[in-house]
Amino acid sequence: MLNVDKKTIINFDSNMLNKHKTTIRLISILMFIAGVLCLSFPFVSGDIISIIVGILLICAGLALMVGLFTHRQHNFWPVVGGFLVAIAYLLIGYFFLRAPEVGIFAIAAFLAGLFCVGGIIRLMGWYRFRHVKGSWLQLIIGILDILIAWLFLGATPLMSVTMVSTLVGIELVISAVSLFSFSQLFAKS
Repeated sequence: MLNVDKKTIINFDSNMLNKHKTTIRLISILMFIAGVLCLSFPFVSGDIISIIVGILLICAGLALMVGLFTHRQHNFWPVVGGFLVAIAYLLIGYFFLRAPEVGIFAIAAFLAGLFCVGGIIRLMGWYRFRHVKGSWLQLIIGILDILIAWLFLGATPLMSVTMVSTLVGIELVISAVSLFSFSQLFAKS
């Protein structure tokens, strides 16, 4: 998600952003269309999401290997550890490409873990600052995060695909609207 406020905008060069205003708008429109398609066709977009993640994992594995061998020091074990991580990235990416259905379930399990950890952290934050005004929001969001994690873990395979595609679609739509409004701010200045 794009988080842009006036403080962030001031740090940007306005000439550069005015020059790329149409590109920013085009990207936001494409993101919006992709988000609507994810929401409209969850099963097809679930496979596409899995394939994209697989390609990104393979690219990350290759980049890690190249970085390891071009910038290595005379330390043996960090290179071995990095090489093993790169191999893991390549294998996981390959499995995501070969079986996108399994890949989307792995993404759903990963998201469930993230929501669970996020919910626990928010509950701990609420408990620590429960005397502060407005801390009850941390409690509510923490409970909702754990509930969403439970829904991800307890869902059927079809529901897992739908939930991941819906989450990605909503994220794309919100980011597209944020990016488009970001480009509008520079049109006024």
